[in-house]
Amino acid sequence: MSRSPKYSFAQLGKKVRDQVHHDRDARHLRREAAAARRRDELLAVARSEILQRYGPLATTLAGLGAESIERGQALEEAAGHVREAASFTELAAAAGEFERAERGIRAMRAGAAVRSGRPADRIAALAAMVRDADAERGRYDPGDAITLDSRLAQLRSVAEPGDAEVDDLADRVREHLDRVAAARAEHQEQRRRAAVRIELLAARLAGLRADGQAAHVALRDGDRAGEAITMLRAHLARGELADVLRLGAALERRVDAIEDDLDAVLDQIAERRTVLTSLVRALPAVGFSVDAGSVMESKDGAIGLRASRPGGDTVALIVEAETEADESHRVLYASEAVQHEERAGHGTAACGSLLEIIDVLQESAGRDGVVMSPVTWEGRDGQRRPASNAPRRLSPPATESSRHEENPSWRP
Repeated sequence: MSRSPKYSFAQLGKKVRDQVHHDRDARHLRREAAAARRRDELLAVARSEILQRYGPLATTLAGLGAESIERGQALEEAAGHVREAASFTELAAAAGEFERAERGIRAMRAGAAVRSGRPADRIAALAAMVRDADAERGRYDPGDAITLDSRLAQLRSVAEPGDAEVDDLADRVREHLDRVAAARAEHQEQRRRAAVRIELLAARLAGLRADGQAAHVALRDGDRAGEAITMLRAHLARGELADVLRLGAALERRVDAIEDDLDAVLDQIAERRTVLTSLVRALPAVGFSVDAGSVMESKDGAIGLRASRPGGDTVALIVEAETEADESHRVLYASEAVQHEERAGHGTAACGSLLEIIDVLQESAGRDGVVMSPVTWEGRDGQRRPASNAPRRLSPPATESSRHEENPSWRP
């Protein structure tokens, strides 16, 4: 008398394994398309932020008269390149061009201030230029901002400052504002890169979570990665951009590992579904029909179901990982008739009947490109014994309460 349940081991042939790989590639393409859409959304926001400076610059040019035509053309070209930027690399180049056009307008405005009116009026015009940039001066060039403000106050206290002093002040104002603008541009570019890295990682992690949830698979380290994204957003809010870029690179490598791990699990699930489906196709040939409510998938990736004959026997098929071989799956066959006969002390006939059923199922699997090993069971001499962790962990899905997590998106 044999001991049940019975086991065999399944491997996918090249054709069906290629289909699993094709499905994985399609999954990657879908993720890449989602990342591209999110990147385009972020790029549109970044373009808009740069172009917010266009209106004030155009207004400044309008007040500078006919001499502003050339500067206006440079500004229009730079703005056009910002609008047309199709990547963040292109946008960085266009932003630099825009900043150069802005610097030219600023130099032109300083020159106009020096040439017009009395010295006191010219100093007032330069002071207005400085005042327009007050929100950024203390942030990007604080030391020179204090020195320049002191110089402005000193010249304003002089009754009749000389032309040379005013010219020197104009040069200092222009240089100071140029440094402020350059530092602002560098900071904004770094902040753009930091913000984009965070948002792309967040979108990518959300996509992986969705893939895992659809397959009822927990995302390994997903919660920790989500916490890391929250931390990066806090760094960004505090202006700690270097930390965002450094830690973001490390998190990106962590998300790469999470994705690889998830894809390996999803591939294994797809393979087990293929194995089970190839076996199930032959059940009608031996008089069995699948109990739809018995279909189950456990958290560790095992998948199985129960099938029965009208008024007769019930069998269970479960496919799970074979931990001793990377590319094989262990298939468990169990029969209520065999179990009943064994409890009664004689199970040879029922056992033989189950083996005949298994032969038919495995022939069907072979026609579908699934390679099945000979059937074995605990204690059978001269045959491959099941993996040591196999028989005690699984049992046939007998009732609703014994099912693991059912995945209603799949039916054999």
